[in-house]
Amino acid sequence: MTHYLPYCESHLKQLISATSETGGAFWPSVLDVRTGRYPDGEHVPRRVYRLIGAPRGSTLYWDQPMVASAYALSQATGDPEYARAADNYVEAFLSCCVAENGMFQWGNHIYYDVREQRVASFNGGHHELRPILPAWDVFWRHAPEKPGYWPRRFADPWKTVNRLRKTRHANPPRRGHA
Repeated sequence: MTHYLPYCESHLKQLISATSETGGAFWPSVLDVRTGRYPDGEHVPRRVYRLIGAPRGSTLYWDQPMVASAYALSQATGDPEYARAADNYVEAFLSCCVAENGMFQWGNHIYYDVREQRVASFNGGHHELRPILPAWDVFWRHAPEKPGYWPRRFADPWKTVNRLRKTRHANPPRRGHA
């Protein structure tokens, strides 16, 4: 089972080394495989039809599985480097990407632009959360007061599901829109 660990370590070490461009915190969403760094210019991968790929940026929403993997890898190998990098990333996010009302500034239409050091949004900056459930335990461990908005908002999942159903039927989505 541990035969895959060197590959995981190699991947995370490359990712962590690329954070030098972001002050050692924000993980890059896109890496140039030739240089191991952020691509130069306004690169948007061909498979991405919008800015969901967070060019020049970082998007913790999509990186949550990698953050969980970093914690697990540190536990499996005894090397704290991966957990420390995950901690730095989460703490940087919590310090830069939480709105005044407590809402995390993340999702399919919003990311952190590492070059401009600000939250960047497109298509209205909607906070679409799909398909990843937030890793609340990670956020509560770092800043118990910050991740309060969404868990309270969705404390009663059936009420939320019913509200979403009513909205969906009142405003059916356009065909072809993801």
